[in-house]
Amino acid sequence: MCQEIEVHVFLLERKISQQLNGKVKLHIVNHKQSLSGSFFYKRKTTRLLRKKVHQQEPFCCIISTLPFCDSIVKATGITGVHFRIANTLSHEVRTLSYFKSKRRFKRYVTLYRNENLIAVSNGVKKDMIETFDCPEKKITTIYNPIDIKKLVQLSKEKITHSGEDFIVYAGRFSKQKRIDLLLDAWKVFLGKNEQDVPQKLVMLTPWSDALNQMILVKSL
Repeated sequence: MCQEIEVHVFLLERKISQQLNGKVKLHIVNHKQSLSGSFFYKRKTTRLLRKKVHQQEPFCCIISTLPFCDSIVKATGITGVHFRIANTLSHEVRTLSYFKSKRRFKRYVTLYRNENLIAVSNGVKKDMIETFDCPEKKITTIYNPIDIKKLVQLSKEKITHSGEDFIVYAGRFSKQKRIDLLLDAWKVFLGKNEQDVPQKLVMLTPWSDALNQMILVKSL
């Protein structure tokens, strides 16, 4: 029999894009300021987070995600934390200028090398081991959950669509998503002149001048 677990979510700022399950207890750490990398913001948020977590303790497991948040969580001194690594951080480091790359690499080594990590794939796990010398025994791979049955069920549903067929990309515009490769592949695809397949690519992502410029360049 599965034991019901009480889940708490701590947000560093009041920015909510997904509706949480009603049973999840939500805590906003810093109500008055937007997310900032300033020294004073980090110090204040670290103090507030430490206080809020201690008010709700004990927790059987604490998971932190994304480097900025991870740095604040680590500064609190809270024990029993697992840091979730969602990207191949070496790619991010390689795309920076020489001196920024050196600083970012050192930051990630200091932040993650001796911590308990959760990698979202074996590729991410391998990257943390080979690039940042993280001990393999301290890394657990947990893939993002996918409801396969639900996806299959939705794929069989009929839709009413009277317009032109299209292919959809859904996701944010970031280096890790490799939209540049998507646009290259789409250009090759269109070059095959297949008339019975969709000829339009719809991108469900927030507007970005950089993305718009990339689309213009790739379309030439």
